Amino acid sequence: MKVARLLIKSVFFAAFATGAAGYATALWKLLDAPWAVWTSDVRLWMAVGFVLYFPIHIIFRRLIVLHVFGHELTHALWSMLFGGKVEELYVSRRNGGFAAYTKGNFIVTLAPYFFPLYSVFFLILHLIVAPAFRPYIDGLLGASIAFHIMLTVYTIRLGQPDLARAGALFSMSFILMMNFLGLGLIFSAAVGEDVPGFLRDGLSYYPVVWDAFKRGAGALWSRTFGFLDM
Repeated sequence: MKVARLLIKSVFFAAFATGAAGYATALWKLLDAPWAVWTSDVRLWMAVGFVLYFPIHIIFRRLIVLHVFGHELTHALWSMLFGGKVEELYVSRRNGGFAAYTKGNFIVTLAPYFFPLYSVFFLILHLIVAPAFRPYIDGLLGASIAFHIMLTVYTIRLGQPDLARAGALFSMSFILMMNFLGLGLIFSAAVGEDVPGFLRDGLSYYPVVWDAFKRGAGALWSRTFGFLDM
């Protein structure tokens, strides 16, 4: 049973790691735009907000209360997506917080580490507000992305029981893949890039890895059991 479970986790780890590499590359392609593009559209205000967040992060001690609230609310929302009910939500600056819900799984457990709740909120505002207000919203969107990245790295460095429950390597590969995927989708939607194209670009690594795996497996089989073909 343990061997089968380890094998299944290894397969998923390989899939998540491949997805992380694919979507990291796809996200980099989105960000690798000419300077003229960065200074003429939504990207400019997002970049300004992203950069300005860092002194705020230092001055206000990482905005811990906002982070804890978003963290626990994300657990609760994803539990609801899977049909669960939220029984209690508690947030405190001194004592941290917790969310009590009736249905959980590894996605619900890891959701706060890959789902940028505040960024999704500001993206929705970006899509519905009048154009005159968009620069302000786009600045907040950029700041919220920096907030998500910084606080996710900070909490993972502290050591989180959420990651240990599913296994550290398994959790980290999934978190990386989902972050590159999620941030790429948010950025694509905000700046008007081809969202389906981004999704396709991120998947492009899977055929390459699969072909490499088949070649490696074939070579290993030939070396180990080649005598059977004689």
